[in-house]
Amino acid sequence: MKDIKFRAWNKITKDMMVITNIYFIDKGSRLEGVGNLVTKWDIEHIELMQYTGLKDKYNKEICEGDIVEFEDYVSENLFYYRDPWKRTVRGQIVFVHGRFDIMPLQNDRENDLIKSEYSFKGLFLSDYASKMSVIGNIYNHPELLESEDKS
Repeated sequence: MKDIKFRAWNKITKDMMVITNIYFIDKGSRLEGVGNLVTKWDIEHIELMQYTGLKDKYNKEICEGDIVEFEDYVSENLFYYRDPWKRTVRGQIVFVHGRFDIMPLQNDRENDLIKSEYSFKGLFLSDYASKMSVIGNIYNHPELLESEDKS
């Protein structure tokens, strides 16, 4: 059975918490989480992120909003992979088109090649999860979203 788990970023306190319960009530929704303290939040004060059901190479759970890094091969000729070179790919975990994908972050030639291979402009998370590592998330580590300028 798949684990359905959530975590939430509290926009007011700037804390990440594991969600234990979600309540739907007449005038909105409330979340209950466990962090340093048990607390309840109104849903408009949080960003909810789902666990993907996959773990990285260090057995850490991969969630929506995580920033991941892994090594991959890229080639000028995407059909034959002639003269491929190994490079580090950094990406953000996103939920699009009914699945979790890795959206490459760097704005450089190699990532343009990776993006051009896929019409949805992302990589299938399930193909890369076991060889990647979670290096942060978009809320606690926004500096990891910066593009590397390789001029």
